[in-house]
Amino acid sequence: ARRIRYKAVEALALNNQGSMEYSRGDPGVAMEHFRRAGKLQRQISQVQDAVSTGTNEANCLSHLGRLDEAVILLTELLKECEEGNFRDRESYVLRVLADVRQMQGRKNEAVAIYRRILARNEEKQDIKDRIQSVTGLAAALADMDSSAAALTVLQQEERRRQGQLFGLSRVEFELAFGDRLLETRQPEAALERYRIAINITAAAGIRRHRVDALAGAARCQRELGKPEAALALLREAARAWEDVRTAALDPEWREQRGVSGRLVYSQLAVLILAGADSDCATIASAFDEVQVFKARTLAERIGGGDRAARWPVVTMEILQTEILEDGEVFLDAYLGPTESILFAITSKECQAVFLPDERILANRLRLHHELLATPPSAHDLSRALEVVEAAGERLGRELLGPIASLFSGCHRVVFAPDGALNLVPLVTLVRPSSPDTHPVWVRVPSATILGFLRTSDDTLRGQGILAVAAAETPEGRPLPGAVREVRHLARRYRDVDLRLAGNSGAALVPADLTRYDILHLATHARVDDQRPWSSEIVLNTEDPTGKLRAGLIAELDLSARLAILSACETGSGRILSGEGVLGLSSAFLSAGVPTVVASLWPVDDGVTTVLMEKFYKELASGLDPATALALAQDAIRADPVTAHPFHWAGFVVVGDGTVAVELQVKRRLGPVGLLLVAVFVAVVVTFTVRRRFRKTLS
Repeated sequence: ARRIRYKAVEALALNNQGSMEYSRGDPGVAMEHFRRAGKLQRQISQVQDAVSTGTNEANCLSHLGRLDEAVILLTELLKECEEGNFRDRESYVLRVLADVRQMQGRKNEAVAIYRRILARNEEKQDIKDRIQSVTGLAAALADMDSSAAALTVLQQEERRRQGQLFGLSRVEFELAFGDRLLETRQPEAALERYRIAINITAAAGIRRHRVDALAGAARCQRELGKPEAALALLREAARAWEDVRTAALDPEWREQRGVSGRLVYSQLAVLILAGADSDCATIASAFDEVQVFKARTLAERIGGGDRAARWPVVTMEILQTEILEDGEVFLDAYLGPTESILFAITSKECQAVFLPDERILANRLRLHHELLATPPSAHDLSRALEVVEAAGERLGRELLGPIASLFSGCHRVVFAPDGALNLVPLVTLVRPSSPDTHPVWVRVPSATILGFLRTSDDTLRGQGILAVAAAETPEGRPLPGAVREVRHLARRYRDVDLRLAGNSGAALVPADLTRYDILHLATHARVDDQRPWSSEIVLNTEDPTGKLRAGLIAELDLSARLAILSACETGSGRILSGEGVLGLSSAFLSAGVPTVVASLWPVDDGVTTVLMEKFYKELASGLDPATALALAQDAIRADPVTAHPFHWAGFVVVGDGTVAVELQVKRRLGPVGLLLVAVFVAVVVTFTVRRRFRKTLS
């Protein structure tokens, strides 16, 4: 087509190529094809086709989590449909827009759009758009606690179709029917629907929905009192999950596809534990089977993106005998749609605790996060502290009460959170009996990554400290504390490379990060929770290139053993089930930094300066980063003015908190040294004055 300059055919080929790349699992490449196709179509005035191509692009954006971008594009396309009276294309645009609104949690708006589509002349509608609108409407109604109404919508559509549904549309319809029947306590009828979907996915090679069908059928078998059949289905679903996830070429796409593991892992663990005495062998069996679902794509990023390399998944035996130290507790959480589970393991013991489903937990955890991240009123500090501590204790009893005995005598807790558990520092949920008895808290993406961090060779180390500060945020808000922070490091410690944004020598490129042992970035961070790997550390507000993007950081090979991201919300970002928090802290882990200190909410500039000074003082005394941070936080907490968790609990250690780093304190002159310096200065001054006096006389 290019050779003969046939732009219409070239655009068609590009659009089809984009669809194939999307199916293969590389949406970035797919979007590029769609954009090029749309540009060609507009050049030759094929605006209707350009609308369809643009909607394909928006669909890619939505499935990558870039929802706001998708809405902007779809709104523009709807305007074109209205201006050109493209009624057939408009239904497709509206359907994708409704899907996006549902993903954003705007259920009422999604319902209205779906109903608008379905109210149109059925004969002129594309069957795929109609079925996806029906299933989308049913899902939105169910999310609004109207499962009976959702079931009615599906039943009415089934009567219209009279069995005339095939392929992917049939699979999506049967899955939606099964979900609604299960919600209305009709497991036998639901099981038949899931079986139809399982059979079609197997015959047609539709891998994308196979995990959903198998996990749904397993839930039905559990409801019907057939745990062995359910367990067999879940193990088949685990294999299907692996096939679906690894088929994707792009790591961001693998992260998205990996989310479906949440339908499997908590059910799988609960079924293995159900009906048994929950002895350590049974708990170990459940723990081992679900490890494959945790932070797999992040592990591949850390391993250089080589998916062919098989990471040895850490088993409980390896964890207890080779990784955990005496006095450590490892907590591993899995949140699922029907139930959640928390494993608690020491070098000698193990327990498993059942928790509520992810929706219930997420609501409580988000509320507690808001409570922690809201600055307390200066007029009522004591009352604000009482409220947050009481709320933390209640939540702590629910989550950690059954395993409280394991914390006795424990000096470190290593936590692998899941879902909304990433939002809250668990140290705020446990009130210590005394300041000297509470454990140090560290978080890791998974047991497997913890094992890798603790056993990897760290002989290739950088030298010195890179200390970077920005004088203000991109909005112009000054950050005097950040500047004081890095200047204190330069005055106090040796081998500090000080960079101040806007000053000579402040320019920094990603490759510069590779030379140092400690990276201290006291700058502003821009967290993009829709495109987490586009999150940035802003080094220079005046220079558009003065930014470090998470995706670029993740591709580096860093020799630093410690990165301190002393900025706002550097430990936050998009949270995906199984993968955890994606963004800046994960980027440094991916680049080979074993320990990252990051923040969970916007931090107070002045208090952070004091916290960091105390942290480095403890670090210089020979303590590991996790212990040093805990002691610094204790010092801030001890002051009544900053006792509220907002001031001290926002910083967390991610990775291996036991890494040893070396800090060399600059020697200070003693009394004798100061006296000698004073005498030397006096002699120099006297000599200079006399010399000038003699010159004047001459």
